[in-house]
Amino acid sequence: MTSVCSGAFLLAEAGLLEGRRVTTHWRHATTFRQKYPGSVIDTDRLLVDLGDIITAGGVMAWTDLTLHMIQRFGGRKLMLDVARMFVLDPPEREQSHYATFLPNMSHADAQIAAVQDLLRNTPGADHSIASLAQHAGLSERSFLRRFKQATGLTPVTYLQSLRVEAARSRLELTRDSFERISWDVGYGDTTAFRRIFQRIVGLTPSEYRRRFGPGG
Repeated sequence: MTSVCSGAFLLAEAGLLEGRRVTTHWRHATTFRQKYPGSVIDTDRLLVDLGDIITAGGVMAWTDLTLHMIQRFGGRKLMLDVARMFVLDPPEREQSHYATFLPNMSHADAQIAAVQDLLRNTPGADHSIASLAQHAGLSERSFLRRFKQATGLTPVTYLQSLRVEAARSRLELTRDSFERISWDVGYGDTTAFRRIFQRIVGLTPSEYRRRFGPGG
């Protein structure tokens, strides 16, 4: 059985994904995780093939799913021939290349929401756990616990995601060097930020700009 995008909800509702890895559209990840906590949601992946069940990410991932099935039953050469005929990329990309960071703002913790607003407005500033806890009016221990509880992420991972999102936008819309972008979003060490960017997005900054940037 296979699903595309929100079709994974139907498979989960039927009890077919309990304890199993699954993907769906990255915007549905939080809702899916809440409704079906027994499944392992992996929206970085565009396709998850469990052998008997294959789930695919966004709506247009049906093309990747189709090519994947052709390769399974007809071999890689046939799949590549079909991909060329329909001018499609082979199914070797990941959903993380396209996903936008959507921070959880639906919680009721006003002190943590104030910190989220601060980080959103000043992602390139030199934030520390101590300064963020002070902004929230909490001890560092309470701040770390409540931030993770409210957002599902640690403050460090949250800030990294915001900075990567800002860098993605600059790579898409400008021709600024990645060194300049790194500095502007708060990283003096370009090499370190390049590693973080690739880990989160699944592409190097240069690969990302070739695919999504001006003239890409």
